[in-house]
Amino acid sequence: MSARQVMARVLLAFVIFSVGYAVGKEVALRRMAAATGHPDPNAGPAPAEAGKLVALYLHATFRCVTCNRIEALAKAVVEKEFAPEVAAGRLEWRVANFQAEPELARRYEIGTSSLVLSRLAGGREIAFKRLDEVWNRVGDEASFNQYVAGEIRALLPPGGAP
Repeated sequence: MSARQVMARVLLAFVIFSVGYAVGKEVALRRMAAATGHPDPNAGPAPAEAGKLVALYLHATFRCVTCNRIEALAKAVVEKEFAPEVAAGRLEWRVANFQAEPELARRYEIGTSSLVLSRLAGGREIAFKRLDEVWNRVGDEASFNQYVAGEIRALLPPGGAP
């Protein structure tokens, strides 16, 4: 067997293992969510509900170049396009390591770095939306910015005090 064939088999085994691991982790997270009666992660908040929106970037302990880029782009959208909302306390940027805080991984049903919009009212979370599409748009900054800004606008609570 040639070195090329050996390398091809090793890479194939790695891909199969990685896919199996990801599927298993997703199934386990969904089972935990079902057991706890967690709400639908894609359900948006009630439009008239006042409060605050938190843009939460959740990362793993090991951070790849793409993960760092997603964080930087999302933070720039929040800080540049929503400066008045941040200043008014209606929008907040947060970063957390979901591997160091596993309850975050369970709550948001994640197994990889993710951007989550969390709607708060009365000091507690009432709804959230995971922005999974950031992974598909990270290579096109304009598309990324448009997607993230649009999702923030859709979930941002009405003006006034948070």
